[in-house]
Amino acid sequence: MVGLQQTGRKWQIWLGVMAAMVLSACQPSAAGKTANTAAPTGEAKQVLRIGYIGPSETAGGAVGWALHQGTLQTAVQPLGFAEVKEYVFPNGPDLNEALLSNKLDVGIFGDTPALTGEANRGGSTLIGFNSVANEAWLMGRPEIKQLADLHGKNIGVPNGSYMHRYVSGLIEQGLLKDVKLKFLLPRDAQAALSNGDIAAFAAPIQLGPQLQSLNFNTVDLASKHGLQGNSVIVARNAFLSEHPQFFKVFDQVRSAAAKDLRQQPDAYYAYYLKHTQYKEPIIRASFPMESFNAETFPAQGLKLLEGTKQFLLSQKIISKDFAIQDWQIKSE
Repeated sequence: MVGLQQTGRKWQIWLGVMAAMVLSACQPSAAGKTANTAAPTGEAKQVLRIGYIGPSETAGGAVGWALHQGTLQTAVQPLGFAEVKEYVFPNGPDLNEALLSNKLDVGIFGDTPALTGEANRGGSTLIGFNSVANEAWLMGRPEIKQLADLHGKNIGVPNGSYMHRYVSGLIEQGLLKDVKLKFLLPRDAQAALSNGDIAAFAAPIQLGPQLQSLNFNTVDLASKHGLQGNSVIVARNAFLSEHPQFFKVFDQVRSAAAKDLRQQPDAYYAYYLKHTQYKEPIIRASFPMESFNAETFPAQGLKLLEGTKQFLLSQKIISKDFAIQDWQIKSE
């Protein structure tokens, strides 16, 4: 069985890696256009820089919908932002490092790396949720039918992600025994499963249903154990201090966008499908309408967030405890 302390050390090593901002960057005002460029430095007063986790060309959710409609760009112009740019990252730790290194202003990513970053280094504020209770799929090779079949085998997980937290939770609960975790990015999962390098992979939204469609077995789901993740929205403390009106403007736009997209799901899915290679059934399964919340801090999201924090503490992945309410932005 993989040592959880060893897992924690590897996790923290990844948090120390500088973000390589040479990945696709998507400019919302030109949907579908990408450029291989680094996030600009010194442009914070001119460009609002939003980072998110790939593989799609947009963050999606309420924030993505607001960018698609242009409402966020319009709303932040009076605050001094000439444009808004999205930057895609392969995983949470890389995004977290970019955020804390002043290469981003706002980050949209899983709650596990967001909590780990705040506990270990601080410097961020929780300003909302882009989606709540995101599913994770434990997808196995044809011979893997149930959790017990994974005894003594390799399981692939994206390091520092909510899928990592999910599989580690199964280990903690004794549902997975004598397994070895291999850190893999989602883009490498299908090949690793096909080649037999791993027996199963903990897949995020989009990839889970995609692997299902390719006839890999659904061994388990995070929702069966209350181990789903959230997509949280955080901002740098220094950025919020420099732009005290930003949160109020941003949250009003985000909330309105969430309400709007839930009223026209077909239009939302049509928009998102233009920015991803996945097919419509995959996207609908990955992003149910109920995951998009109009509230700034929905109760379900906060409950899952607290559960994730307590897990990270219990496994000594983080050593510093803090109150979620102290991390949340204080609004008037």
